[in-house]
Amino acid sequence: MQPDERFRAILCEMGIEKSEVPTAEVIWSAFKVYGREIFGGEDVGLLFQVGRWNASRGGDFYFDPVCQFEIADEDGEYSHYEQLHCEMTAGYSDELNGIDETLWSFDYPSADAFFDAVEKLPEFRAAISSRYKLVDIYYEEC
Repeated sequence: MQPDERFRAILCEMGIEKSEVPTAEVIWSAFKVYGREIFGGEDVGLLFQVGRWNASRGGDFYFDPVCQFEIADEDGEYSHYEQLHCEMTAGYSDELNGIDETLWSFDYPSADAFFDAVEKLPEFRAAISSRYKLVDIYYEEC
């Protein structure tokens, strides 16, 4: 099962219908479930990122938890990365002004330690309470 399919299955298990736009709290809860499943896997990283797209042009605010997978070639050498994005966007507001943060899981001994660190960030608290107009869950090669 592809990561985006598994993530959608977790949302479904949480009672979120495909036609519903989940809240940031729901996306974060599902991300934590999935993150616990994959944490500690070889060449897997979790990323919390929030900020503004095209800030110089007044762009939208984004909340995008990401799972990153390093993909090896047939010889076991690095080939590329693939990422599962759980991207939410909101129109820019004064409450979101100056919020810009990224945090990787590589420095944490467990998924829960990473999630606790993220949840203590003031940027997380501001982002999680925002109203988002678009949710895009996708898996991409980078």
